[in-house]
Amino acid sequence: MNIEKIINLIQGKIVSNNDNWMFTLAIDGPSASGKSTLARLTSKSIKKSSIVHVDDFYKTSTQRKNQITNNNLHGIAFDLERLKQQALNPIALKKSTNYQIYNWTVDRLTDIRIIQPVGLIIVEGIYSLRQDLQNYYDFKIWLEVPKKLCEERVLERDRVGIGNYHNWKNDYRPAEEQYVKLQNPGNSADLVLTTFG
Repeated sequence: MNIEKIINLIQGKIVSNNDNWMFTLAIDGPSASGKSTLARLTSKSIKKSSIVHVDDFYKTSTQRKNQITNNNLHGIAFDLERLKQQALNPIALKKSTNYQIYNWTVDRLTDIRIIQPVGLIIVEGIYSLRQDLQNYYDFKIWLEVPKKLCEERVLERDRVGIGNYHNWKNDYRPAEEQYVKLQNPGNSADLVLTTFG
């Protein structure tokens, strides 16, 4: 499905009968599957839109230390409770909200992002379709992208200095695979995309 058809489908789901309309869209999928790209392109095509990046809720290295266990890998590197409290709950109540975003370069929370509860609110990122988060969304998209393609994209990011293949291979991907196995996010999605472009 090409990006225009995806955007037309999303626009068709939105009911905007007044200036204060709100529609919440989740985009989930493995690392390097195209979540951020799809969110950005969709946001650009709709006049009133905001993006909440799950990556903004990544825990600092101090918070992550000693958390990984073989029994529960998926999602523990992200502060999903903070995502709920500072973003999803206020948005669901149609209240403006703000939160600090995680800065990957300095490994701490830095800038503040403000989200107004109007227009299209896109929540994009791995784990955004966890079972405990699904009721926050009006429409859910899962990107089912082959592992090999994701790996190629991660290697390209690594080559240009914005990725970390070692962490992806040893930490992120195993956690994502466990997430898919235990929660099957694609099964609860309204739309599963194997590719777009």
